[in-house]
Amino acid sequence: LPLVPLATMKTLPLRRRLPAMALASMLAACSAVPTTDTTLPQGERIVDLAGGRSLSCAELAQLVQAADYALLGELHDEAAHHQRRGALLAQLKAPAAVVAEQLPRGGKVVPGADLLAGLQAAGFDAEAWAWPVHAPLFAGAARAGLPLSGGDLSDRQLQDVVRQGTLPGPLQALVDQAPLAADAQ
Repeated sequence: LPLVPLATMKTLPLRRRLPAMALASMLAACSAVPTTDTTLPQGERIVDLAGGRSLSCAELAQLVQAADYALLGELHDEAAHHQRRGALLAQLKAPAAVVAEQLPRGGKVVPGADLLAGLQAAGFDAEAWAWPVHAPLFAGAARAGLPLSGGDLSDRQLQDVVRQGTLPGPLQALVDQAPLAADAQ
């Protein structure tokens, strides 16, 4: 799931971080809504899970922009979810950055005219990720000028996590340093 890391988690209490991390449920309403329009399509709404309040797309973008980290989820084969996340990303500004599971950890997309070529140069497998279903997601990040890098583990690393419950050294070090309570980690 793509992550939008913003600054450092240390600056916000857990109750402030969790709403931004629960965005998978909130993104359902930002499909193809112009970035300046705060109205939602008929029958759709964004709900702040922390308080139950309805939000506009602009309010959701403000929440994400203010958060240190936001985890954006989707159903992989649901094109509308990728459009909604792309529309949200297009509204963000620096220092926001996108870390995508579709790219190998350490891969970086160099901004350029050809989005797919840039993604592939960073390790994106267009066939495995059913391109162009993810195109709106990456296009939203590109429109906003957000840095885009990879966060996916190798198959071997994933097997170690699943079979042994261990993270690769550098990732374990990050988890150990994370200012999150055990349940949040």
